[in-house]
Amino acid sequence: METLTSAISVQVDTRDKEVANGILKNLGLNMSTFVNMAIKQLINKDGIPFEVSNLNQVRNF
Repeated sequence: METLTSAISVQVDTRDKEVANGILKNLGLNMSTFVNMAIKQLINKDGIPFEVSNLNQVRNF
């Protein structure tokens, strides 16, 4: 079975990218590996693999 790959291009804040690359380097990873890991988790969880919330939302109870 042949494995196909596709390129993804995203725009991120330059400083955020530098910090993220530093963290990933310390973990022995690169950005491409991390993105692939995140996508696999998205698929495995059938959703975003972390909580997403709007902390600025006004709650009307």
